[in-house]
Amino acid sequence: MDHSPRPHAHAHGLLRDCVSAAADSSPLSLHEIFFGAYIANWRPYIAFYERKFLRKANSISATYIEQPLSVKYEDLSFIYSLENRFPAATSMLTAAQQALAGAAAMLRLQHPAESLDAVQNVFENHGLRCAAYARAADHLRQRSQTTAQLLATTLSQRDQVIAKEQNRNMLLLNKSAVFVTALTLVYAPASFIATFFGMNFFAMDQGNSRIVATPMIWIYLVATLGLTMATVAFYYLLVRYDEILFRLLAPRVPKLAIGHGLRNLTQRFTNTRQAADIQLQGIMV
Repeated sequence: MDHSPRPHAHAHGLLRDCVSAAADSSPLSLHEIFFGAYIANWRPYIAFYERKFLRKANSISATYIEQPLSVKYEDLSFIYSLENRFPAATSMLTAAQQALAGAAAMLRLQHPAESLDAVQNVFENHGLRCAAYARAADHLRQRSQTTAQLLATTLSQRDQVIAKEQNRNMLLLNKSAVFVTALTLVYAPASFIATFFGMNFFAMDQGNSRIVATPMIWIYLVATLGLTMATVAFYYLLVRYDEILFRLLAPRVPKLAIGHGLRNLTQRFTNTRQAADIQLQGIMV
């Protein structure tokens, strides 16, 4: 008793008093004191983690995937950590219940005197308390497991909603890109032809003070139409046969050089290996 790791604990004081007072006739008095001192602590222990769990569980239950979430993946880790605590409590309480039942049965068989009925009742009461605490811990484990599954599903569904919104935004951007591309295919050739020839297709009518088209305007129209058709055709081929075009534009490496290099490397490796074998044979001889 003098070497207890917690000399100031409540159970330590009770055990010391029991050892000092030798008048106790119960052979399991130390067990009675030990279980009586520590079983009562399981209730506040389970209640402490129950309060922590309920605070998170209430916020998770009131979460909608269509709205911004107030929970995060850190909360999922927190729920999993709580879930891992309850099975340990259940297993220890179940083991304590079995030990108490065994002690009560041993007293009933070996000491059937009526003077030990009170001790047997104490062990049975402690066993009932352990069973109740174990059921509470197991219930909290099941609730935490269900809440963790609900939270994981909610976060997954929320990610899918965000991905759906992003896909819709990308679709709108793609439509804008298609519109800009079509506008560029029509506008770029005409702008290029106008820039190339300048303003020679238009003249100033001094008498009427207005700009008129020259008889050579047909050159501008034909060149613009031809360049537009060629640009659209090239764009169509680029989109339709992009793999073939990129394969043609990719740099080529001569196959003979690769084969020659591989043969040289293989021959060099073979010669090195043969030299090593000859050297090993010389050492063994």
